[in-house]
Amino acid sequence: MKKNFYLLGLFVLCLFMADGVRGQVAPDSRKELNDLRQKSYQMRTVKSYRATITTEVFDEKGATLKPKYTRVSESVPPDRYRSTTTFVKDGAPQKQEAIFIGEKIYVRENGGAWKLEESKQTERVAISFTSAVKLVEETTLNGQPVRVYEEKGDSYSNGDFVSKYWFTIEGELLKSDQEIKKSNETSRTVTIYEYDANIKIEAPIK
Repeated sequence: MKKNFYLLGLFVLCLFMADGVRGQVAPDSRKELNDLRQKSYQMRTVKSYRATITTEVFDEKGATLKPKYTRVSESVPPDRYRSTTTFVKDGAPQKQEAIFIGEKIYVRENGGAWKLEESKQTERVAISFTSAVKLVEETTLNGQPVRVYEEKGDSYSNGDFVSKYWFTIEGELLKSDQEIKKSNETSRTVTIYEYDANIKIEAPIK
């Protein structure tokens, strides 16, 4: 279980450290997207927010291959994170929770008792890929004006991908949508960001 939670920790830390002119293609679209990614990341380092990440996997005919996988991650700067993951394993619903406060990691499974895990150093994994970027459209999302960028490419080990990003005029990332196609399946991951100053994260045990 520890290994699973350390991997979960890596994912969460990377996640938080770590994120109207249809069809227009401009030479600097890739730079615009990279700049927006950096700006939105910097904004998330000083604002409390919630990211709801949903992943589904389909075969080439569109039939569901695996149960839906959902993770809700929350961040309260500078060093508090909470992650709740729900999925189905062997026909039974599963729930994994983790809270990171500074160097401390609290974990539990399926509503059991909280445990304090030892903190370990994690290494970032670099993923090589090539891509093409374009500004898809300027529209609104949840009543806010947004610019939508599309990125297509090949991440080599993970297969071909198509990603979309919804950024506000100020540079906040509101949504991302990524499809990865492999030889016999397609996975789709949708992430919704909510910025909420009222998020509180406390240690579950003393």
